[in-house]
Amino acid sequence: MKKSFLVMIFLLSFLLETSPTRATSLCYNVRQMTAEQWLRLHSELMVITVSCGQNSSGESLVPLYQNFTQENIASLQKAEATLMKFYKDHYGGNGLQALDKLRTRLGNEYGLKVAELSTPRYCQQFQDKVESIYHLTPTQLNIVVQRMTHNEKSEFYLCPKQQPDIAKTRQ
Repeated sequence: MKKSFLVMIFLLSFLLETSPTRATSLCYNVRQMTAEQWLRLHSELMVITVSCGQNSSGESLVPLYQNFTQENIASLQKAEATLMKFYKDHYGGNGLQALDKLRTRLGNEYGLKVAELSTPRYCQQFQDKVESIYHLTPTQLNIVVQRMTHNEKSEFYLCPKQQPDIAKTRQ
């Protein structure tokens, strides 16, 4: 118990050290925030797929995740391009290294949830999310991603002048 607590403290300190913190003056515009949420959703679905393997009906999550990725590849690529430009503009380089670090942090973040809950409890809670997200229409999926911009964490805050009308995304 004590050892796992120390490991958890180490992991948290590592995550805090390696993320571009909110202490900077950088912030996202709406497109950048939405782009990050697309990548968060994709990373979460990947971790669920790898950790759980199947939904509560016993159906493999791998084809659902792969199909989700294929059907939304344009949105995922657009999200990556948007964030690469953000990173390039603010950190230099081509933005790919910073994007790779973000993808790694997101995977670790969701992987940490598995560790915190235990795989069986995590899967009991989340194993059906891959299928439910996969079956959303494009409009429904965009609503989910837009709502995530209000409810999920992000690397940076939304710039104050960029705050969207929350009422519009809750309809």
